[in-house]
Amino acid sequence: MQFNSLQQILVSEAEMPAVSEYDNKFPKSEKKVEMEPISQNVLRDVCWNTGTRFPSSLSQEGMVLLAVNPHLGFIQWHINDLTVAGLNEKERDAFNRGCRLVLRVYDVSNVEFNGFNALSQFDIDINNLTGNYYLNINRSECNLLAEVGFRFSDNRFKACVRSNYMYFDRPRRSSRFNFSGLYVSHGFTRIFAVENAVCGSVFDRMNRSLEYTGNAPLSVAVFLNEAAVLQNQNASGPIGGFLEAVLAKCKIMRAVPYLLTPRNKQVYDYGAQSLVNRAKSTSKSMVDRFTQIHSRKSFNCIQCHDWYSAPAAIEAATVNGLPITGVLHSIELERTNFDLKNQVSQQIESWESKLISTAENILVPRESTRQTIIQHYKKDPERVVVVADKLVRTPDTSHEREYICSKYYLNDKEPLYLFAGEMAHHTGVDLLVNVLPGICREFHQGQFVFAGEGYLKGEMEGRVWHSGIAHRCRFIGDVPSEIFSKLLDACDSVIIPARSRQNGRLAEMALKAGKPVITTHQAGLHDKVRHGVNGLLFYDNPGSVAWGVKEMMSRPIPVLPRSVEDPELLNTAECIAAMYITYWACAVAIRRGVYFG
Repeated sequence: MQFNSLQQILVSEAEMPAVSEYDNKFPKSEKKVEMEPISQNVLRDVCWNTGTRFPSSLSQEGMVLLAVNPHLGFIQWHINDLTVAGLNEKERDAFNRGCRLVLRVYDVSNVEFNGFNALSQFDIDINNLTGNYYLNINRSECNLLAEVGFRFSDNRFKACVRSNYMYFDRPRRSSRFNFSGLYVSHGFTRIFAVENAVCGSVFDRMNRSLEYTGNAPLSVAVFLNEAAVLQNQNASGPIGGFLEAVLAKCKIMRAVPYLLTPRNKQVYDYGAQSLVNRAKSTSKSMVDRFTQIHSRKSFNCIQCHDWYSAPAAIEAATVNGLPITGVLHSIELERTNFDLKNQVSQQIESWESKLISTAENILVPRESTRQTIIQHYKKDPERVVVVADKLVRTPDTSHEREYICSKYYLNDKEPLYLFAGEMAHHTGVDLLVNVLPGICREFHQGQFVFAGEGYLKGEMEGRVWHSGIAHRCRFIGDVPSEIFSKLLDACDSVIIPARSRQNGRLAEMALKAGKPVITTHQAGLHDKVRHGVNGLLFYDNPGSVAWGVKEMMSRPIPVLPRSVEDPELLNTAECIAAMYITYWACAVAIRRGVYFG
């Protein structure tokens, strides 16, 4: 709407009827009296005058932007007359030349907005200083901001009010999933963050085991005399680094572990002193330190790591009557192939044997070691448990995605779908390219990367160019294995639209990387891809291919990098920490004579 003068913009507000004019018609009285029936004329006047007051006029200047849904926003604003009058004083000439009252919307995603650096903007003509507007939004995953002001004939814009920032999410589930969560135990006795909520059963078992000990935090002395076998006494060994990560998680889970190592590390003459003598000489300082701490705050149990920690741990447990959990990362019988010829091996094996017979639980990293202990040392099978001693860390793929998007000029905020294989009819690349124009018209976000060479590559590139979707497709040819690995980590899904049977290697790699696979029935991957679980199955015709791709784009399927049954899923610091706490509680319960199942 065009305004040529200030008088056309400013509209005086009507006098509002006074409320007090009805006071005499309804006299106040503290006594309860019977009211006479009110005439219809009085009621009609009351309703009329009440209705003229709504909506009440706004007095506070401001503007608000709200998200109704991912494609619809609601804007409401009010500008005081004094604000417009003040602007007219400063810009009188510009007002006289003509101006428009406009609603300006900015896309300020990923920027610190300063009024000039928006990614994009557009104007909407409006008529009033007070009003509201429903805004249709044709983009997603963006931050929007709005202003109402005057655009002059020289295209200068003066804002009167500015809204809040509002994020408009995508209209579908995200294709990126995070399995972290918050574990809350029964009775709220333990609440802590977890990296993988899939391992909830491990934490549940830990929580049940602690019920046998009264749910109190366990104080545990962890003996590690790894310095006795290290050449460099100032360096931390592999078990020390492993325990540092695991015990930190134990503290989060409300356990209180103390790692006891030799306090005064000595420089040994390795030619003259045997491993056994080194273990003996360093054990005394560990026992002394244990005694000092135990006198101030009692330990509930002891954990001993390997044979070199056994002398100190067994002495401390025996003197103080504490239960002990033994952790044997390997045993001398396996290291010598059951051939204990020299005295050092015999002494080491005797310490291990004493630890196995003394400890309430024995934790080992392999099933073969467990079976050896059960058969050779006649240990109760229920008290010998396999617990990993190496950590499997989930790789961070954010750097791979950033690298791939930078290398191939892709938008790292949009989903990425990968086709990898020969550009030929039997791989179905032409089926995928034929349905992409319709898919891209329906879905405004989504990029497609084609990796591989073949006789159809040039034709496929020409089709996407003529269809007007070349900006959303990349044909990158054959890539080195290290680049392909990063590409697989960066993508959101892998598409295999094959017309004939495939060998399944690509599907295995994708599922191992946690990427869902959409493929045809004709590809013969039913043993790997389960429909609706870790991917989608469709047929090798355009309609079915289009359905599969659109279904994955609208409702992506979360896929774990490993199956729940995979033992490696438990090889994380928090899972190992939970299992340690479980068997600490088990040892305490057994020593107290409480049945632990």
